[in-house]
Amino acid sequence: MNRRKIMYVFSTITILLILLQSGSIIHANTEQVSSEVSIEPREVEIQQPFVDSMRKYLIHFSNPEALENFVSQHDVKRVYPYLKMVIVEDMLSEKDNLKSIDGVKNVFDLTDTKYTQIKQPEDPVYLVSNAEKIKLTKQTADILNVSFLWDLGYKGSSIIAYDIDSGINTQHVDFQGRIMEESKSFITKENGYDINDPSIEDENGHGTHTAGIMAGAGVGNAEYIGMAPEAKILVGRLGSPAPPEAFIAAFEYALELKENGTIVNVINLSWGGTDTEGQDAEEAMIRELYLNNILVAVAAGNSGTNYYTVESPGAEAQSISVAATKQTGQGQAYFSSVGPTADGYVKPDLAAPGMGIMSCGIASSTDYVSMQGTSMSTPAITGAAAVLIDVLKGLSIPYDAGMIKTAMMLSADDQGLDYLKFGAGVPDLGKALDLIKAAPKNDSGFPVLLWAIPELDVPFYQEINQGFYASIYVKSVSSTPWEDKTPVLSGTITQIATLNTTPATDPWDKNYELIFDVPLDAAVGDYEGKITFETAKGVTAETIIKVKVVPGEKRILLAKMHTNWGMDHLLGQYIYFIEDLNSKGIAVNEITKGEITSELLADYDAIWFADPFNTIYPNFPSTKAQTYGALTADEITAIQDYVANGGSLFIDLLGASKDPDYGLVIGNNVTMVNKLIEPYDIQVDEGFYSFEEPLTANVKNLHRITENVAKVDHYGTSLTTTGKAVELLEFEGEATAAAFENENGGRVVVCTTNFFIDTEGFVENYNDGTTNAVFADNLIKWLLADNKVVVYATRADNKVDFDITAIPASTSLSASVTYVDVNGTETKTDVTLTSTGTGTYSYSMTLEEDGKYTFTILTTDDKYIGQFILDSTPPILIGSGGWTNGSAMTGAYIDFTVKDELSSANNISVTLNGEEVQLSVGAKSASFRIYPYHLTQEKNIIHVYAVDDFGNVLDADYILYKTAPTEPTETEPTKTPYTSIFVGLVTLMSLVYILRKRQF
Repeated sequence: MNRRKIMYVFSTITILLILLQSGSIIHANTEQVSSEVSIEPREVEIQQPFVDSMRKYLIHFSNPEALENFVSQHDVKRVYPYLKMVIVEDMLSEKDNLKSIDGVKNVFDLTDTKYTQIKQPEDPVYLVSNAEKIKLTKQTADILNVSFLWDLGYKGSSIIAYDIDSGINTQHVDFQGRIMEESKSFITKENGYDINDPSIEDENGHGTHTAGIMAGAGVGNAEYIGMAPEAKILVGRLGSPAPPEAFIAAFEYALELKENGTIVNVINLSWGGTDTEGQDAEEAMIRELYLNNILVAVAAGNSGTNYYTVESPGAEAQSISVAATKQTGQGQAYFSSVGPTADGYVKPDLAAPGMGIMSCGIASSTDYVSMQGTSMSTPAITGAAAVLIDVLKGLSIPYDAGMIKTAMMLSADDQGLDYLKFGAGVPDLGKALDLIKAAPKNDSGFPVLLWAIPELDVPFYQEINQGFYASIYVKSVSSTPWEDKTPVLSGTITQIATLNTTPATDPWDKNYELIFDVPLDAAVGDYEGKITFETAKGVTAETIIKVKVVPGEKRILLAKMHTNWGMDHLLGQYIYFIEDLNSKGIAVNEITKGEITSELLADYDAIWFADPFNTIYPNFPSTKAQTYGALTADEITAIQDYVANGGSLFIDLLGASKDPDYGLVIGNNVTMVNKLIEPYDIQVDEGFYSFEEPLTANVKNLHRITENVAKVDHYGTSLTTTGKAVELLEFEGEATAAAFENENGGRVVVCTTNFFIDTEGFVENYNDGTTNAVFADNLIKWLLADNKVVVYATRADNKVDFDITAIPASTSLSASVTYVDVNGTETKTDVTLTSTGTGTYSYSMTLEEDGKYTFTILTTDDKYIGQFILDSTPPILIGSGGWTNGSAMTGAYIDFTVKDELSSANNISVTLNGEEVQLSVGAKSASFRIYPYHLTQEKNIIHVYAVDDFGNVLDADYILYKTAPTEPTETEPTKTPYTSIFVGLVTLMSLVYILRKRQF
């Protein structure tokens, strides 16, 4: 995540965004050659009293009879008979009743839903007018080997290709004579717009561009010919923002035309938006289109190359979700989204060129422009599929949309990229045709084709630890899915993995859950096997699995079932952190369902709650909130018992914030977090946090976790501690991380941010000088130590008493005291602990001179570090000693710092000649800068007031002369008894003296 901002996701509001490229547009004329698993909440938190409200629902029926029966008995606003859907208006309180009606498959709340156009990210490198940099559409046809089909005499002439987008430039020479009269604008009042605009003219340019890639004739410039240059073009125009009625009507229209004898063969959807768990309305519609033999290609999205970024509605299993390649057709484009879906299913499916694509523009009848994105790769696949269907029709070979998808995936080259990035890869349409022609036929004469992921090549799953548990989906795609046999897992891999043979999706595209459950005592080494998929006709496909099991000594339970953040999966925002843990023999096991029990926890060394207990509004705008994955009383008891008996607990969260548009509390249910951690003397602030970007937190106390830590990225709320808890980090004086341990070795760490372990923070990309990885490594080592030392320190004046417990009692301890005086001289002394019982000890330390005393106890894998300061001197003021930039008047300045040599300087205020000076405040000091123009008097008085952590006060005046006195003179004493002088030589056309008072 680059510079993340909070994303507010309401489960009933799906905002799908048309993917438009941003950045420069290159024009050329004809003479130029330019270059879910759904989890029911178990606890409800009511933010405000429930208010019933009128809602707009889209109801999807399983069969036409159920729809007709419903329409005959209810008042409906719109009927979409071919999609088997209706829109009704009913009260929020009636939603569950609607779901319970016989024949209802799903109910989608469309209230306030809008579809908004957005621009895609640009990279100027790919938007230059250079033939070597621009990927020509004609070359795309060569990369996909569509030109092979052209050479056979097929260019899509029998095909209707439907582009649902922003319209089309009807005057462009590349479309003449092929834009169908049935083309339609869905910008009408009936569809929820404020106006009726029957024109299909493109005012945006995106639709014209995608139509050109899909089916442009190349008349204006032969280099920019589309994939299906003879196909009939059906245009469905939408405007932004678009009401849901318009999108539904656009989908329904394809089926309406089919009913009337006009067969739409392919649909291009170069738009999408954030995917959420479960099926949304648009995905349900695409499924209906496939069941009606209409192939739909959908953009995978432009959200970058991290896992779980693939977008909806391409997340619908049966669609063809299209990734983008670089210009050459080799390699993944930098913006192309990556699977899996929010439900964990395998996507994308295919890839095509998407960078620097030249196609039709709207400026004139011969305009061509360059755009990039999966918006551009998708119509290449749509058009290629159209030509393949044209060939099959010409050869009288039976087909359906599922078979076309299967053949294209079988023909594809994955270029060695893992299937979650590239799907099957870049298709070869000539090869796809040959595969269809050579395929065996079933009893109905239908070609039998079967594709499966060739190899489980997601790097994360190729080397796993002993004790690892998690699952990942694999999939097959079949042209005859109703005749598929049950897949079989075989080989030595069966010793550590099982296959759920009930598909999570169907019919053509089937996702199967592969579950790894590696025993802690599993033999280290290579495990191999395969999943064999087979049709009734004997056609087979195999997914090869090669896994190396490496030593694993520890296991952390990642309780994914208690957060609805899709990015918190193993492959999500914590992947680098988790991979680092795996490399150290620590298995992070993702549990996505079930309850937390004492029996479950007994198998783990620590439990990790990442972004837990999210506040959601499933019936927004109702203010009735639910806590996603809320803990039951039994679960809380199990976790607290686990810690009481020596287990470890790690929680990271951002806290609560307020949605700026609706004023609702969002984020984590802090009340539930605090209920869980109440025994540990830590409480998370329930107030709202607000950040534009991550800043940095500083070390508050020296601890095993903060050893060698400078600063840590922070974005989130704060926390408070009492009793035995230790504050680890602070931001602007408020704690942001804390640790607790009990006498049995139970340990707890709570961090009110997750930015230090996400994909940017863990590699120190947010801010300079951070040590996030060190902090994270220390944290895990402390939580997972086997031979623990638990220390409670009590300080009275200059004496510190330590009560020490070794766990187990036989653990060997070594102790030392390191003293650093005010001059930085360090002395280390080994000390002997006094035994007070079996595995218990004591020690007393006296602080005799000003300085820092660090008491350290070591075991084989644990460490206690406690630092204690004796400070009887006040803060000081330090000047730079000269004008930076020399004697030049312009830009010259002196920097000053108010600090304390041993502790922190607090409550700092500075005035110059009675006027307040603006300070740059750090964690332990403050600084300010003086320029020549600040010196308004001959004798300028800087007054400084500061108090350190021990109550020592600096209250003194310092003199800064505008011109130098003949001889240095000591300032008169102020009301405070500080009388020494600091003389700094500076140059400002003449000598200037700085006199600083200091306590003796």
